Amino acid sequence: MSEKHTINLDLERILLGALIAHPKWTHSASTWLEPHHLWCEAHRVIFGALVGLAERGKDASMASLIEVLRCEEREDGRTLISVAGGWDAVTRLHNEARSRAIGITIEQIEIHAQRLRELATQRDIEAMLTELRHEASQPCANVSALLERAQSRILTIQPSQTTTPHISTSLQGVYAMHEAALDGRSPPLFTTGFADLDRILGGGWRPVLNVIGGRPSMGKTALVGNMRRRAAHKGEGSLFCTLEQSTRTITTRDLAAEARVPTRAITHPLSYRDDVQLAQADRIARALGPLSSLPIYTQDTPGNVYTITAAMRSAMVKDPRVHTLYIDHLELIARCAETRKLDKRLHLEHITAHLATFARTTGCAVVLLSQLNRGVEQRANKRPTLSDLRESGATEQDARTVSFIYRDEYYNPDTECPGETEVIVAKNNEGETGTVTLHSNLEFMRFDSMADERTHNLYGGVHDA
Repeated sequence: MSEKHTINLDLERILLGALIAHPKWTHSASTWLEPHHLWCEAHRVIFGALVGLAERGKDASMASLIEVLRCEEREDGRTLISVAGGWDAVTRLHNEARSRAIGITIEQIEIHAQRLRELATQRDIEAMLTELRHEASQPCANVSALLERAQSRILTIQPSQTTTPHISTSLQGVYAMHEAALDGRSPPLFTTGFADLDRILGGGWRPVLNVIGGRPSMGKTALVGNMRRRAAHKGEGSLFCTLEQSTRTITTRDLAAEARVPTRAITHPLSYRDDVQLAQADRIARALGPLSSLPIYTQDTPGNVYTITAAMRSAMVKDPRVHTLYIDHLELIARCAETRKLDKRLHLEHITAHLATFARTTGCAVVLLSQLNRGVEQRANKRPTLSDLRESGATEQDARTVSFIYRDEYYNPDTECPGETEVIVAKNNEGETGTVTLHSNLEFMRFDSMADERTHNLYGGVHDA
């Protein structure tokens, strides 16, 4: 490690001297700096003691400082004053630091604290690269996991302010967000494509883990396909990781929905009469241009949670419009080296915990599809509940929103509500819960809001009025 570039002991002494002379400045310094950011251990101990005194509202005199260092112990049983080098060493450092800090201002203290934080960040980066270089030089059974660990470690290094602001600082941020919303400037939310669903969710998908559950053949994949196309028409890009179907199948569904033709009109066009075939061919041809310009990406390579999140990071770099990751579906995500010997429950817990962290650290929304257990089939009312999630404990815990898709005509062919699909928001940490009814036409792999269906004011596709 290049110490002359990443260590500045003089600056650490100046900072400590100013804080001893002006204890009220400690709060400003601690906004940027924590004890472990200082290089010298004695400096870390003294700065920690000064912060502790300031937080308790006590006088930071030499006597108070010595008393704290003398009385408090570390986990290994050593007193802080012995860690700092003894009473004489602390006294010398105290006297030297005060003399170095003569004439300094609080503005300079904040600048010095920020600079010391930057040096600590630089040391963290260098240590991380050294560790990764060593790890990469060893035999590795899971390169994808190694890549994901490397990417996530980089994101854990924060060169900016610490994450423990006073409430006044937090309130400023909240009010700024409120004013931005009043001015029509969008908060970091990503549309589901359906206004009524966005309204219940509190504005749309948030950069957290969102789960959509449903029984097989209920229409989960088709629904999120419509969501991502609707969002893409508004400029919001996404990556769809399909672990069950091929990219060609997903793209066929996209084209069918956009052109409003059955999927077999694309895969088996000769099975139709000539006049129908020609009309459908014209619709398909006209849908190609608008669809091909949308910021949507699809990946069908089977993989574990690390390869999926690595693909999302790559997509976000390739196209800055990509902010939403759809995964179809949870139960098909492959095991990685860490979960190879775990039971299914712990394996799924590892996945949902990782995806929740990934969403939070990258600022993207993760929408994870999940199959429901068979318990729903045994009830008279077959609308899903949270307990119907497979291994529901971890999934329900890690997801900030959980929604279910339910089509009554799937169970009741003679239903009074043909073509209606309920999206049931059963858990929502950021808003309300409730049900949104959509019109479904699965022959076209298409969902539309009921208002759009009534007015024929449908999104995107070439046949919308």
